Amino acid sequence: MERNFVGKSEMVFWEKCPDIAFHLQFFSSSEFTFFLQNGKEYNAILPSLESSTLHSESISQEVERFIQKIDKEHTDLIYLYGLGLGYYALALTEWLKANPHHALVILEDRLEVFSAFLQTQHAEEIINHPRIHFRFISGKELWKTAVEELAYSFPAHKVQVLALELYEKHFARHLQKIRLLLTRKTVSSQAQFVEGFYPHELFSNILENTARLPEAFLVNSLQGKFANIPAIICGAGPSLSLCCEVLKKMENNALLLAGGSTIAALSNSGVLPHFGMALDPNEAEYIRIKNSVAFETPLLYGNRLFSDIFSTWNGPLGYLRSGVGGSFDSWIEENLGITKSSIGGDLNYEALSVTTLAVSLAIFLGCNPIVFCGVDLAFTGGQIYASGVLENKKMVMDQWKKEVKSENKLLRRKDSKGNPTYTLLKWIMEAESIAALTKKYPGTKFINASEGGLAIPGVSYVSLDEVHTLYCKDAYDFRGMIHAEIEQIELSSKKDPLKDLIFRLKQSTKRTTSLCQALVEELEKVYKSDPHMSIEKGRIVFLEQEIVQEEAYMHLIGTIPGSFSRWMQRVQFSCKDKESYLYKKESLERSLALWKQCQKALEIHEEVLEGMFVRF
Repeated sequence: MERNFVGKSEMVFWEKCPDIAFHLQFFSSSEFTFFLQNGKEYNAILPSLESSTLHSESISQEVERFIQKIDKEHTDLIYLYGLGLGYYALALTEWLKANPHHALVILEDRLEVFSAFLQTQHAEEIINHPRIHFRFISGKELWKTAVEELAYSFPAHKVQVLALELYEKHFARHLQKIRLLLTRKTVSSQAQFVEGFYPHELFSNILENTARLPEAFLVNSLQGKFANIPAIICGAGPSLSLCCEVLKKMENNALLLAGGSTIAALSNSGVLPHFGMALDPNEAEYIRIKNSVAFETPLLYGNRLFSDIFSTWNGPLGYLRSGVGGSFDSWIEENLGITKSSIGGDLNYEALSVTTLAVSLAIFLGCNPIVFCGVDLAFTGGQIYASGVLENKKMVMDQWKKEVKSENKLLRRKDSKGNPTYTLLKWIMEAESIAALTKKYPGTKFINASEGGLAIPGVSYVSLDEVHTLYCKDAYDFRGMIHAEIEQIELSSKKDPLKDLIFRLKQSTKRTTSLCQALVEELEKVYKSDPHMSIEKGRIVFLEQEIVQEEAYMHLIGTIPGSFSRWMQRVQFSCKDKESYLYKKESLERSLALWKQCQKALEIHEEVLEGMFVRF
């Protein structure tokens, strides 16, 4: 039966959520029974849920139980599965008020619940809140697509996925899947957002390391050079300590790859990897790697690497073209003629670690079989690393228990032997990313020889001793082979062309900074004089067009507008009428915030470029 929207709440809902409101036109209100319980609280009965009531007998106590589940100080974004009659959302308005970055996203898959909610007195207040969002997912098959959209639209470091008490009871397994999927997708989305919105934070590393290109060999020139030779991907998990004696025996039987902290763990146990890898842009990578004694080993790196690490290294440097350095990296490579096939393009977007890239590298080199050792992806024995990485591993474990970022929250899972263990969401993502990669290469044999931690789906366990006996019978002079290959490789990157590129970019950055400053001044002038004026003003449009044509915009700050737009989706316009004073005022405020962020980033880029050019 078609429904007529006549109430004010319903009219406001039409404006905010026209897609959901459209469906509600054809929905019968007989699908629920609205009633007053205990003479003071409204509730509703849903026949579709075995005549369950949306809320318990004491709604105030139910709401209090819900509020106690929230980590208010360490949560930026809350997903609420189940709208109910809006009591949970109403209770969260104080939390939303506490921080302008807080947002609530309500997920509902029953139209009758929306219909019942719209009959409440507080519906209009909730609908009108600019940081409360509604999503209707009309079928189970649509949840995955909906989660992808939500993760993109609402990037966040600290997210909680909660549910209406009734839904927790009736749909516990579904809720568990939603919670894991939403958190995983949000972690990946947040990583992309941060790098897009703050490109200047990585730029110092990237530029510093770009200057090292003339000294490096191109790792991508080694494609297929180790065809059908066994490779061992070593991780720094606690179980690595159990494998080191066997790894010493295998030095001439398998190519040993170690990334980041694993280099320190292996070398301090008397095992020198044939290739070290480092990508992490943070100081923590330096703290771990400086404990290594493998400083003569070839180090394969990406330009985003924390640049102080090179002060700890004397061995050959190999530049690894992997596409993770962003537009600036790609621009440098293109202009210097670095065009060899990229490594890591076969990884999915959840592959965020050096270990996953090491697997892609081993495949690129032609290695077969590829063996995992010490890739625990869990706190085996309550520890995070093997011996030789950090002095106080127990202390670090205690710190993880206090971690508030979603990707670093402790989770209980069963390890490869069926025993309970702690792991992190990012490690679960890593295990499944590796599993997804292995499926793309059915002709390559993958073996998990790690003595603890999570299983890697689809990768069978074989002990390292058995791997040695069954698959590593031939001997190779790996260090001699690597030296000979490196000697034949030229990166095609000379210092003078690189200096010319840096100068060109420096000049473009200077021009773009001036243009950006002029644009901000023009926007501020409009805002002070007539904030309801359209920003489609001649000089404003001209300055914007000039900015986006500059190389500095395209290769240094071009990701900021897209990331800014994503961030602003959590704060809706107060009015949807684009001709209204309020809409134009808020549009102008957003434009000002965007270009001020661009101006700030450009000033930092300009300072870094100036310092680098002087050193050339």
